[in-house]
Amino acid sequence: MVGMAFSVAFIGSNNHFDCNEMLIAFAILAVFFAAFSGIARGVSNVIQFHYEISAFNDNPSYNPKISWMNKWKNGDPKQGERFWGSSRWFVLFTDKWHLYESLHRVFLIGAFTLYGYMMAQSLWWLFGLIALYVVFATAFHLSYELLY
Repeated sequence: MVGMAFSVAFIGSNNHFDCNEMLIAFAILAVFFAAFSGIARGVSNVIQFHYEISAFNDNPSYNPKISWMNKWKNGDPKQGERFWGSSRWFVLFTDKWHLYESLHRVFLIGAFTLYGYMMAQSLWWLFGLIALYVVFATAFHLSYELLY
């Protein structure tokens, strides 16, 4: 799908988008996805483990001790879900921890999907996974340390 998006940009133009250019574009996109995944994971861990002393402590929607109640009508599980799927499929719209954990997973899956395609073209791309992990870990560490 991402490949189609890159290809569509060149339809009707004189530019030619060959396989090597697409692989480089995928590599760059995978690096950005890994960085965004690391940042989202860092934010979710700060919310979960250090909310009281974090940069988010003045915003109650980040407070895990009370934001979990956003899933339920009037904050009461006995009254049922606030909206259909709010305690399951759409939980990411009810509190910030679930939102950032979902973003972490989506970006991580995107990065590895792109890299899977790249490794199908050449196993030399396998070495890039080390760099991808370093980008993820660095983004995680920076966001985690800077936000609390």
